[in-house]
Amino acid sequence: MLGVFNSTKGWTSSSANDLKRKAGFEDCDSDVIFVIDESGSIAPSNYAIQLEFIKAVVEELDKLGNHDIIYGAVTFTAGTDVEISLADRMGEAEFASKIITAANPQKRSTTNTHKGINAALKDFSDNGRVGANRIVVLFTDGYPDDANKAAAAAKDAKENYNVRLVGVCTGCYLPQLQSMVSEPTENNIISTDFSRISEYTNNLVDSICPPRGRKRCECDMIFVMDGSGSISYNEGVELVDFVKEVVGKLGNLGGNDIHYGSVVFATHAAVRISLAQGMEAQAFINAVSLDRSGLGSVTKTHLGIQEASLDFHDYGRNNSCWLMIILSDGEPCCDEGDDELAKLAAIHAKAEDAEIFSVCVAPGCDEFQLKEMVSEDVEDHYLQAEDTSKLNDYVRDLVELLCPDPCFETPADVVFMLDHSGSLTRNEFTQLKNFVAKIASKVASSSYSVRIGAVTFGSRVTNVIKLTAYEGSLMKDLDDAINALVYGGGGTNFQGPLQAMIDMFNDPAQERHGASRIGVMVSDFYTSSESAVKTLVDKAKLYEGVQMVSLSIGRRQNPALMQYMASEPKEDHVYQVCDCGDLDAIVNLLIKLFCIPSYCTHVPVDVVFVIDRSGSVEDLFMPMVKDFLKDVYARLDIYTDDFRLGAVVYTGSAYQAITLDNQSNMMAQIDSLPNSTGGWTNTNAGLEKMIEQFTLYGNEVAQWVGVVMTDGGHWGVANTANDARAMSIKIIAMEIGEGISTSGMNELVGPGGKVLTIKSYTAIRSVMTSLVKFFCEPSIYIISYWNVVHFADFQGPPCEPVDVIFVADGSTSTEADWNVVVQFFVDMANGLLEYPDNRVGGIVYSSQAFEIVTLQDSADRDAFMATVMSYNHVAVPGSRIGVGINQALVQFQSQGRPDVEKIMVVLTDGHDPMSHMALGAAEQARNLGIRTVVVALTKYPNMNLLRQIASHPYSKYTFAAPSMVSLMKIEMAVKRLLCSSPCKDKLAVVFAIDKSYSIHEELYIEAKDLVRDVADILFDNAPNVIMGATIFDGVDASTALYNNPAAFNSALSAIAWPLQDYTNMASSLNSAASLASSAGSGYDPVVVLLSDGSATDGPNALFTSSIRRTMGARIITVGIGPDVNEWMMSKLASSPVYQNSLMSKGESLRTLTKRLAKLICPVSTQVHKEVCGEQLILKELSMCCDGVVQKRPVGVPGCCGQVSYNLDTQTCCNNAIQDRSMADRMTCPSKDCYDETEYICCKGGMTAINGRDMDCCGSEPFDKENFVCCNGVVTEKVLGGNACCWNIHYSTLEAVCCNGILNTRVAGTHSYSCCGQTAIFTPGYCCSYYWWPPMVYTC
Repeated sequence: MLGVFNSTKGWTSSSANDLKRKAGFEDCDSDVIFVIDESGSIAPSNYAIQLEFIKAVVEELDKLGNHDIIYGAVTFTAGTDVEISLADRMGEAEFASKIITAANPQKRSTTNTHKGINAALKDFSDNGRVGANRIVVLFTDGYPDDANKAAAAAKDAKENYNVRLVGVCTGCYLPQLQSMVSEPTENNIISTDFSRISEYTNNLVDSICPPRGRKRCECDMIFVMDGSGSISYNEGVELVDFVKEVVGKLGNLGGNDIHYGSVVFATHAAVRISLAQGMEAQAFINAVSLDRSGLGSVTKTHLGIQEASLDFHDYGRNNSCWLMIILSDGEPCCDEGDDELAKLAAIHAKAEDAEIFSVCVAPGCDEFQLKEMVSEDVEDHYLQAEDTSKLNDYVRDLVELLCPDPCFETPADVVFMLDHSGSLTRNEFTQLKNFVAKIASKVASSSYSVRIGAVTFGSRVTNVIKLTAYEGSLMKDLDDAINALVYGGGGTNFQGPLQAMIDMFNDPAQERHGASRIGVMVSDFYTSSESAVKTLVDKAKLYEGVQMVSLSIGRRQNPALMQYMASEPKEDHVYQVCDCGDLDAIVNLLIKLFCIPSYCTHVPVDVVFVIDRSGSVEDLFMPMVKDFLKDVYARLDIYTDDFRLGAVVYTGSAYQAITLDNQSNMMAQIDSLPNSTGGWTNTNAGLEKMIEQFTLYGNEVAQWVGVVMTDGGHWGVANTANDARAMSIKIIAMEIGEGISTSGMNELVGPGGKVLTIKSYTAIRSVMTSLVKFFCEPSIYIISYWNVVHFADFQGPPCEPVDVIFVADGSTSTEADWNVVVQFFVDMANGLLEYPDNRVGGIVYSSQAFEIVTLQDSADRDAFMATVMSYNHVAVPGSRIGVGINQALVQFQSQGRPDVEKIMVVLTDGHDPMSHMALGAAEQARNLGIRTVVVALTKYPNMNLLRQIASHPYSKYTFAAPSMVSLMKIEMAVKRLLCSSPCKDKLAVVFAIDKSYSIHEELYIEAKDLVRDVADILFDNAPNVIMGATIFDGVDASTALYNNPAAFNSALSAIAWPLQDYTNMASSLNSAASLASSAGSGYDPVVVLLSDGSATDGPNALFTSSIRRTMGARIITVGIGPDVNEWMMSKLASSPVYQNSLMSKGESLRTLTKRLAKLICPVSTQVHKEVCGEQLILKELSMCCDGVVQKRPVGVPGCCGQVSYNLDTQTCCNNAIQDRSMADRMTCPSKDCYDETEYICCKGGMTAINGRDMDCCGSEPFDKENFVCCNGVVTEKVLGGNACCWNIHYSTLEAVCCNGILNTRVAGTHSYSCCGQTAIFTPGYCCSYYWWPPMVYTC
């Protein structure tokens, strides 16, 4: 039973509603006074409605529970009456019972609003509580007799009495009341009439006790925007639009006090909007731009950071947080050391208390550079967009980073077991006390639901602090209790604290349904009685449902017992800290154990338990099931309002015991389930009833989960289970009992399902947390009548099969933190081995290398962990990275699988006196197709060497861990990289590089460097790519095709230099395409042409390109140099041009590296989810209309208010949906019947704009950025094009059009004439569509 603490009576039991105070409400300890207009304009019947509304609001506030609100009531007309004073200290129940009779209308005509407010202020002053929030709720239906006095009283209340003023307007003069209420106005005013006032109960509840949907953001915020040449004009527009969207969202949150500024940087940097201007959201949106004037074109990121830092320093508010958001492609350019200057500027900014975020806004982003600049917890400070056109997909993500939802806590009881034996020093134990106090203070400020207890021990238990909910004055009790803990010294006995923890959890006075049980053991884990300890640990984890956390501290640690004691997954439950001074760094990591994933609060869930009560299950089964269901219901009912529970009970037949449509008195419904067992087992009958329940009562946008609780033994359930999965029902099986029969379980759960095996009936509680988390996993299988859509996991694709070898520096340079390095290895291995197709191995090196564990898969997981944890490490001087890499190569060659990706993860500080050996080994790994990830250890790693060792691009494959604790924080990012899918396309790529008279030598060398960089990226990320090159002017010279970077780069360097001074592009394209095609079947030929487009043989080049494209070659063009013939380059490229052409615009070619690599071999990702209101929806099936989830209709989906409709067949006029007849569909609706900013209508056909620049070409819509309308036909836009020839877009500088046929313009000619479809550039005349030379023939 949940306990609520009473300062005089101690712990008392309370109702389930106390537990269901929504985790998500602010501190609502408040003094609330209702100031009620009772003038004569309010009829008695309406006055009664008003009082009933107040009563209903107070009753709803009571349901929130676990807060301390007292209420008062003041009525006013000509005079005032304090009907209920704060001195009466009335809580919800008493106030709700008395308000109806306490106030009576006086029926006078005068409305002295100011007197009512002033009377409330006097009651606050005389009788209010110190430290409580003060809230006035003003009810009025008319105009104040003296508007000035009313406004003055409201201002006095807000400014001098710190009162939040909320208004309820029932026919009043709304502008007057809006000027009086507190900011944000929209959150503090309700305007309605008496007939509908009851509909606004929850609105007023939220105004009095606002949902803690996000923290209040009182910050100064500066956007530091990249205005260099690597950001095109269109990209700049999209970047600014993104900033405006983010600021708009932040402005709409309410309750925030943010001042905005902006800095634009390139070669120079300038503050465009200063914090000195005090701009709030709307003013900033109106003013912000990417003004690049006078700033140059190269990328000096450090100057932008410095300008922002100075603006914070000069004009930032001292009591505000300072947030800097860098929006860039992350590549400082182009002087040596620019990247270090950017990093140094960021370090200085953070030292001045600026919190730095970064957003990658380009596909070729240098993410390592951007991540190096952000604040700690990289994942909470960095976003990467695919390109600027996709930035809108990340608006919500950035808003959440800048102004995040506070931790959404699950009710948790947490017991710290603190070792103060002789293995810890007195100072270390003091640091432990401070660590626990810091965690307690954090959860005290953000959660009602977490209770904390503590046990101190050495050779025996010395002190016990009972579980306490730390709110208000109880925080002091915690501090006193912790300060009373004493350092004991002596031996270490774990049995005592473990039993004390179990006893505390099972204390009937404090046990509560739905609360997680978390035990945190803090020790070095050395003991003389490991066997007895393991027995008690098993009891805690398996039978008592305790999540065990191991926090190992000190230089000398026992990793084997630490691992054994921790719950799964180990990476979330094991923390190693060598120095107690590092404990602060893991406070937030540990607190996350009390939290559920944020998406879980948005996922509506319908769960139906299918319960086997046949004769094969034991008699104690049903009572334990009922207790288990109460725990699950209590836990999930706190997570989300959209959770519903149903139950089907079956033996030989089945019946609906609890239905999804009836969630009232749930605990009583669970209690009414039968206790007895008997009969035979017909699981099919149970499944059929489950399907029936979802069919009749299921929420269409919810996750549907069926949980079969049984002792096993099922045959012939496949068809029924498949029917359930076809309805998108996810099935979980809970096998329970000593003699489990697993027959048929795989048929039951099927793909995407889960089997939880519990050997003992008494251990059922141990799976509650796993089960609840599985409900919230956004993984779903959807099958509709029209198509099949599979979503394996919203968090990303499953892990690609991979062999991973960790290569760890075991020299004396990492000796102090070796245990943490090993823990990182173990955590990563645990995560990777969750996937059966993965294998993991390990190497430790110093001056020599040792294989500590061979490549092993999940079947050998326990042996793998035992081998790693038992490794007896002895640090020796000398770090030889090359030795470690070479040993990994031997292991890959002898144990690796030929058809599987191979990756090694090198953990080192990079200080190696034999760096040439390391580089040679890394190059050999690259030539063997092995990807290399580098984790840079310590505060001062040798990044120059480590970047050369890592795969390309180094920004993707290099991670920094300046402190050992920060290794934990990069685990998820490293795992994502290891599991990410490389480009799997089988490509033969040939680069054709122009070295003709128009390409100067420096540009030619830069083009070859670009080719090398792109080739490095492709070789490291696309295992099925082979590459070659051809260099051309009047003639061409080619390499062969190679499958490794060393051979390719060597051949590129050795290729013969062309000597003719003109540009024979046709021959080069033909040679390059022939070389690519020579790779044979299975390889797709790709030609990448790097040129300025100044072809001597232009017509032949165009003809050759056309023929080669027809034969299956893909041609990508890259315009290099300051004067590119964009029309020619776009005509040579494959279609669509915008996906097969890049122009350097005269800028450094290095800025194109990642974009070109991605063009050649892209890896696409799709986002299938979004949050609508408080629900997570699948965009393929649902859409969001004004915060309401709606089914996505076929055709062109749109919203008419809160209802979805199909714009092809319906219109929305004045918020009413009407059908369009067949005749109506040939013409466009009137402009007031659809939103022209969202849709375009072309001769009756509707199309969503989706941020594009759209226009109509007859009845066909098109995007003007990439297409043009030529004589009624949508055709692809060519770069430099300015006219149409029939349905072809072309440049009049390059060609002429004669009767619908393009003719290439002859160089040096200006005038021409058309003879039929032929252009004439020389004198002559046209006769019957033929051209004749003059003076020879006559017509």
